[in-house]
Amino acid sequence: MTDELTSVSSSVIPDYLFRFIRPSWLDTPGMWFDLRDGEPPEPSVSLYTGSGATRLDRVCEAVAHGSRTFQLKPTGQAAELNTQITLNRINLRKKTLDFVDARHPHYGLVYLTQDEREILQAKSILTVMAKAGLTPYTHCQAFLQSRKKLVAR
Repeated sequence: MTDELTSVSSSVIPDYLFRFIRPSWLDTPGMWFDLRDGEPPEPSVSLYTGSGATRLDRVCEAVAHGSRTFQLKPTGQAAELNTQITLNRINLRKKTLDFVDARHPHYGLVYLTQDEREILQAKSILTVMAKAGLTPYTHCQAFLQSRKKLVAR
């Protein structure tokens, strides 16, 4: 892990984290949780926290956190992961992944194994869970505008 990533105990991991899915990725869900190569290689898969009573509220909160660092495409979507359910399902037999604090509200998903088969199995489970939580975020524009007005006051 790099200096920017800090392991967090499961008691302080947010209940919900969101992965923003680019429009070009929607047809290739197998890559939603890939670590990208580069210099340096990506240490974790980026996720953002979202809170609220409903998924629509939570996704807008995540968009508000993420929109400062990158432009979200209007046809993209956000995949909601319930962190405790995710950890319980994937780490059932062996601790294969974890969530790390990458400067709240940004979190990272890290693979704790080098075994490609275990990583592929974890990504398959993540993808199924993410598809179930896939939500468009086009409704969030009004939320972001009202939030800007509150901050300006």
